[in-house]
Amino acid sequence: MDMTILAGDIGGTNSRLAIFDGSLNKLLERDYLNKDYPSLSPVIAEFLKYANTQPDRACFGVAGPVARGRVEMTNIGWDLDEKELASEFKIERVRLINDMLAHGEGIEMLTPDQVTTLKEGDDIEGNRCIIAAGTGLGEGGLAWDRDHWVPFASEGGHTDFAPTDEQQDELLRWLRKKHGDSVCVEHAISGPGIRALYEFLRETQPNLRGKLAEGKDGSKEITAAVGTSELARATVELFTRLYLGEAGNWTLKTIALGGCYIGGGIAITIQSFLRRPDLQKHYWANGNEDMRENLQRTPIRLILSDKNGLHGAANAAKKL
Repeated sequence: MDMTILAGDIGGTNSRLAIFDGSLNKLLERDYLNKDYPSLSPVIAEFLKYANTQPDRACFGVAGPVARGRVEMTNIGWDLDEKELASEFKIERVRLINDMLAHGEGIEMLTPDQVTTLKEGDDIEGNRCIIAAGTGLGEGGLAWDRDHWVPFASEGGHTDFAPTDEQQDELLRWLRKKHGDSVCVEHAISGPGIRALYEFLRETQPNLRGKLAEGKDGSKEITAAVGTSELARATVELFTRLYLGEAGNWTLKTIALGGCYIGGGIAITIQSFLRRPDLQKHYWANGNEDMRENLQRTPIRLILSDKNGLHGAANAAKKL
């Protein structure tokens, strides 16, 4: 008997819900703005009423560390519990997984048109890593286990920000004024991080032309203005250097010789920057010479689908 699957990609800003059948064909999808709801439950209730269906299984990829079937989401503070959701919505099997675990589950479902190679490398069977900047910075991967990959998650985006040159030293000092001594990677590499980098360059390099109008200088406006604003372009170049540098760090930490995948809507928007050789060199400007050679041989791939986490949650639900 075919099953009905409820899948969710629950981020810091939006919740994306969808209904899939047992063959993982998507039947229905809707997005919700989290600030309009006090928790995930009313979002699910509204969506299921709209879908007019009763799912057999459900899985939600959520931005936060999941333990014992519970999670307090990192950027919005929603407290979620698998058993409570299963009971409330009368769903037989419910699972909460970290959003980066969902991204890992989604990798095996990517079609050729949903991924592109940013940098060629050796095609080997080995660990893969995933990094995705959005409202926050997600880091996860897939561990190679003899004949298959096993997805795993992390909270690597909350580790310390480590500068690698004088400009980044100055950036760290500037970020400390905003965040205190606990400056983490996602303070610079995320949607809010783009806005922070823009402010940093506006203050420290006043000669850069093309300041955006107040209220029109969010991350989306900044990335859209790279062709007309010198300041916006410098911001995205700095962001890309930091992004690729952290991608290289994460590749080394996970020994991801099987490839580094970059996901999220920001990466899709700035892919022309991610392809530039002068910026890609920051990916392998880490570690000793042997490690740099390994990174130079590691392929970097861009996930072109901004729904990878949603499809990954459906894939995880099917396995329940």
